[in-house]
Amino acid sequence: MGRAVVSSTGDWVGIAAIAVLVVRIGGDAGGAEGAAVAVTVTMAARRAALLMLGPVVTRVVERADPRALLVGLDVARAALVALLPLLGLPGVVVVAAALEGAAELWTPTRDAALPSIVQRDQLARANAACLVASFGTMPLGTALFTLVAVGVTSLGLGVPAETPALWLDAASFVVSAVVVSRLDLGALATTAARAARRASSVVPEPGSVRSVLRDPRLRGRIHDISVAFVAVGALTGLGPVLVRHDLAAGAVGFGLIVAALGVGGRLGLTLVARGVRGSPLAPELLDALVAPGLVVTAVAVGLLALTSSLWVAVVATFVAGLAAGSVWVSAYTLFQREPVERRPAVLATVTVSARSSLLTSRMLFPALAVPLGTWAASGASVPSGSRLALLCAAGILLLAAALARPRVSRDSRHDS
Repeated sequence: MGRAVVSSTGDWVGIAAIAVLVVRIGGDAGGAEGAAVAVTVTMAARRAALLMLGPVVTRVVERADPRALLVGLDVARAALVALLPLLGLPGVVVVAAALEGAAELWTPTRDAALPSIVQRDQLARANAACLVASFGTMPLGTALFTLVAVGVTSLGLGVPAETPALWLDAASFVVSAVVVSRLDLGALATTAARAARRASSVVPEPGSVRSVLRDPRLRGRIHDISVAFVAVGALTGLGPVLVRHDLAAGAVGFGLIVAALGVGGRLGLTLVARGVRGSPLAPELLDALVAPGLVVTAVAVGLLALTSSLWVAVVATFVAGLAAGSVWVSAYTLFQREPVERRPAVLATVTVSARSSLLTSRMLFPALAVPLGTWAASGASVPSGSRLALLCAAGILLLAAALARPRVSRDSRHDS
């Protein structure tokens, strides 16, 4: 667990640093539109790596020695991240795709190895701990990035703020490699494939996906949770462009924005998960939280798109994270309450849908900002392309909330 926390914290430091690096390189060459293009190309490369590697992940995990593969991937990621500050945009795009591919191999290999290092009755708790380590460290990682950026700026080190942050991320991969190299994972050649198919979220069984999506109730909830990830993708994709070119706040400002998103999301998860006075929320109440959560997220994203104050932007992002986190955990809790024989297919479908939504939105909205920015340049009173693209994301959230509202009442009657 400690290794997972170190590695995941470093991941979030690296994610923030790579976003700032890409926007700086693209912005220096072509302003806000150039920065948006750079983000779009980088996200497209990551998505392409995900699509190309997905079909062969299980085969690789099945045949490889898990400890050797995990250590090798950590060492490779450390080297790639450390090289990033020395590269131009083409090199950064290639490395970003390679890092995405390495992550897609690393996660199912870890999941396949879990049964060999924890007791069977502790496996569910171990899986939950891995999930918390992966997403719960976002506030810590982005806070570390912000501290690094403040330190670089205040000390006048003469290097971009993202450079030391990337080296910190590389060091976290080295620590992970050292820890994993000391684990006795055993011989998992025969069990890894079964465990990977059972525990990983790379590609669910097509028949299971069809059966899940034929259920209107499940299909609607999967749609809701995917839309919540559209908000996260739009904020993390356009955030560095908006902060640099519209708010003139630099790397420190972006660190504050992403940290606010992470803290808000974690608080939303915690509040809903704990329920009222520690009692789990009823399914009807969980369902009833979805539409209002999407509305609040939309309003917060819209405020972020229109404000000229960094601190108002930080508060708006915090509220967006809080509401989106509430939507995510409400829907996910309902998925976990599905019958046990159906649960793996449902959760696999949800995970793939949410991840695809996140990567697509991180690519789509920066791309949309480019033509909107060209149109905005024709009128002095029109907001920038980044702001208009964020307003489009807010509109999608409002539309999803309107579609979710009648489904809440139908589901409540169905579940009662």
